[in-house]
Amino acid sequence: MTWKQNGIKHDSKHNQLRLSKGFNLKNHRSDFILCEYETRPDVAVENIQQVRAVWNGDHWELHLVCKVEIPVEDAPGDNTAWNRPRHQELPRHRLRCR
Repeated sequence: MTWKQNGIKHDSKHNQLRLSKGFNLKNHRSDFILCEYETRPDVAVENIQQVRAVWNGDHWELHLVCKVEIPVEDAPGDNTAWNRPRHQELPRHRLRCR
């Protein structure tokens, strides 16, 4: 299952994600999943593009896909692939959903 940007509300202060169903799929205004996450101190969760729920055989994992600009030294020009922002999937983190 995948949530796009419009269905994701990120509260970085409390390390929480609110994942909502699409507008046409909601039965009630309260149709959402609230998840808390823990990361390493050196990992910043920001610019979330997608959240993917993946079943690993035992439990569900959430994979966060964030937009991250990767600096490139000595780029050959302005319109090359090296200067475009890239999407990067963050390492897996412990998440609790309520």
